[in-house]
Amino acid sequence: MPDGTTLSVRRALRVGDRLVAIAATADPATGVETGTALLTSTDGSTWTRLADVDGRVSSLVLGGPGLIAVGTDPRTMDAAIWLGTAAP
Repeated sequence: MPDGTTLSVRRALRVGDRLVAIAATADPATGVETGTALLTSTDGSTWTRLADVDGRVSSLVLGGPGLIAVGTDPRTMDAAIWLGTAAP
């Protein structure tokens, strides 16, 4: 990524004519995980970073009105759910 952040894809799924993925972000100098990025691609080779999540997202599914992500809130270590209003 242009900002030097290291990404490690955790899960990818097809949404219409695109791929959507969640990737762990890490500090390139230390390797320490810093959060999760939401990525999209039309070809699987070139990815666009849509958003960053302050938390550890472990799964991503398409349901209801859009994307549903589940994971952990890093401040409390409680379960967390993020809802998207529409598929990207």
